[in-house]
Amino acid sequence: MSCPSGCQGTDWLIKAHPQPQVLYVRKSQNLEPSHSVGPDTGIPTPRPSFQVNATNPGTDVVAETAACMASSSLLFQLIYGVTQDPTDAEYAQLLLSHALSLMDFAVSAKPYQVYQKAVPAAAKMYGSLDYNDELLWASAWMYRATGNSSWLDIARQTYNSTEKLQNSTLSVDWDNKIGASYVLMAELTSGNAGFPATSDAVVWQREAQAYLDSIANLTGDGQLTPGGLLWFPGTSDSNGLIPAQTASLLLLIYASSVLRPVSKNATTTTEAIRAAQYEHFAINQMDYLFGNNPMNEMYIIGETANSPKNPAHPGAHGGTQLSQLDQPPQTMHVLLGAIVGGPNGTDHFDDNRADWAQSEVALNYNAVYQSNVARQVMYSLTHPFYYNHTLPPSKVGNKTTNNNVTSTDSESIQHTAVIAGSVVAGVVVLAVVALLLWKRKTIKSWTGGKSKNSSSNPLAVEEIAPPMVVVVGPHALVLGDSSNSSSKNSTLGSTEEDTALQNPEQEQRLDSIWSGIKDLQKG
Repeated sequence: MSCPSGCQGTDWLIKAHPQPQVLYVRKSQNLEPSHSVGPDTGIPTPRPSFQVNATNPGTDVVAETAACMASSSLLFQLIYGVTQDPTDAEYAQLLLSHALSLMDFAVSAKPYQVYQKAVPAAAKMYGSLDYNDELLWASAWMYRATGNSSWLDIARQTYNSTEKLQNSTLSVDWDNKIGASYVLMAELTSGNAGFPATSDAVVWQREAQAYLDSIANLTGDGQLTPGGLLWFPGTSDSNGLIPAQTASLLLLIYASSVLRPVSKNATTTTEAIRAAQYEHFAINQMDYLFGNNPMNEMYIIGETANSPKNPAHPGAHGGTQLSQLDQPPQTMHVLLGAIVGGPNGTDHFDDNRADWAQSEVALNYNAVYQSNVARQVMYSLTHPFYYNHTLPPSKVGNKTTNNNVTSTDSESIQHTAVIAGSVVAGVVVLAVVALLLWKRKTIKSWTGGKSKNSSSNPLAVEEIAPPMVVVVGPHALVLGDSSNSSSKNSTLGSTEEDTALQNPEQEQRLDSIWSGIKDLQKG
């Protein structure tokens, strides 16, 4: 069966898993500079498909896809609780069956190996460094989706037997899930996530807090740029904003799901002070994204006059050749709501589409950014930074044309090649977009009001209840009780309604889901 609401992301992955021990992970060889990057009808052929299988496995990508299927099944279980539509329950079960099959594939197929060993074409652009973090990450998600403690045991065994999974301070990205696994395991074992507290909960909390403290206190791999952006040397070089936004998401999740349930209304306990520190650090990173940076650049396309104008995105650009990135010279379409890679380590940004590290857009970029925005929409008492601040003119000098575009970086822009191993980190975005894409009029600015940050403790903030679910969409995110919203609402982009939903019945269904989830949260 297909997704009842037309969510192409998980449908696509289901089709990529046609047999228990077969997963298609890449489409096409590496693009050459002369190749077309225009409409689908002009894509050069042949475009071979590449798979991992029982005799030539890809442990990392299979486990990561299992994690995606498991997490998506949880979403559809939640939706079924609102709609009572049996097709939602059936689809959740279908996703879970694929997750179970994929995890069996990941742990049983030998030898364990990174997927580019099976698909050498993937090595150049999206080679994986290890598979153990995906095994840990996926096992934790399987426990969350099934409640079967055997998966928790597998996660523990993977962690305890793999030294490189312990005491990490590395940035979390599409290839490294270690820090995120700490946070997830701490949440699942704390007793606050619908599962019983476990005897090793303190171990996971200690590991998670050591990781997050290294970020907030700058004692690990991360450091701040002169303008205040969290920067992980090496990782941040290819997309400066994204490691900072990912770290912010982990800080916010841990604060709300582990620390705040313990601290409750207190402001001076160890948990409350640590939660406030994490939240303060994360909000500063979001403010940087929204324009509080040396370039006065608001790094979300189409939001303000200071937004990027030249993303490295063929559909937005309107060109057709990697070797002719200056044709046309101006971007033809506004990729509304997309986040670009961002500035370099000295906070400089050129808005040059040939500089893919700064101007590329991607699913995993928007996934973390929009999840952070969703959390703020639901729980923040203040507007986003740019709402109450008139940004000075952007210091980026190339706001109309892209005169400096060359073809020297064309080979690097081969990121347009599609592989499941890199997409899977953000593919839940597509699943949820198709499921819960509501009209733009429901997208509200963060509610106004006086923050409790003004207390005697400069880092003390309001108690924040853990979110039921984080929903991501193409522009901005809203999921929560809007009863505290001010009468003046503004969208985080265009004020026009989305026209993506042309089916009135489907739109009515999604509006009903949205209303039901709000009612559940109020209860």
